[in-house]
Amino acid sequence: MLGDQWQAVQVAWLHKLGNLSLTAFNSEFQAKPFLEKRDYPKGGYAVSPVWLNQSLSRLDRWDADTIAARGEMLATTARTVWKPLVVDPASLKQAELEEAVERASNYSLDALQWSADAVLCFEVLRETLLARGTEVVELPQVRSVVYRAPDWFAELIPRAHGLDLRLAADAQDLQSLCAEVQDAAAWAYVRHSAVTGGCIFTLGNQSDVEIAQRLIERTYELMFD
Repeated sequence: MLGDQWQAVQVAWLHKLGNLSLTAFNSEFQAKPFLEKRDYPKGGYAVSPVWLNQSLSRLDRWDADTIAARGEMLATTARTVWKPLVVDPASLKQAELEEAVERASNYSLDALQWSADAVLCFEVLRETLLARGTEVVELPQVRSVVYRAPDWFAELIPRAHGLDLRLAADAQDLQSLCAEVQDAAAWAYVRHSAVTGGCIFTLGNQSDVEIAQRLIERTYELMFD
């Protein structure tokens, strides 16, 4: 029934939806021809109580065309049985935030290692970040601190000689404030960072704090105001 190119047809359709069904007699059916499976007296497709087999009971052929047609029919039916999940975006963001808070409960700020300059910078920037609004949440990570509201918008990463400020804004939106902002959107990996994308500004000492504060404020405005 599969024709001269039956090997290729079998490979192409063996595990596709249209070629699958349910039966209690699979060991008896094995590789029998389709008509024998359809008319098998104990539980062939023609007498099967399983809804999936009703369309098979009306067929006289089993080839690529009938398999494709049955697959389309089952797919159409599946879309009516299992409705797509519709989630309120705000509820989804809240759920993601709650998961992030739960993960962060395993870590603490005290476990992070800061240089002397980094500690002073962190204290000022932390105050700036938390002052953005009551919805801002501070989430310690393994090697950094992430700030969300509810999306992440900033991350502070301790370094041996200072710290990195990672922001969720596009670099080009912040480079007018500071040309030293680096685009991290395409970076595959940033050491000790717990987020992806955005941009990075490196603070070497306390003289960079004022610039970092302006970058934080601008990022928050772009994302949430």
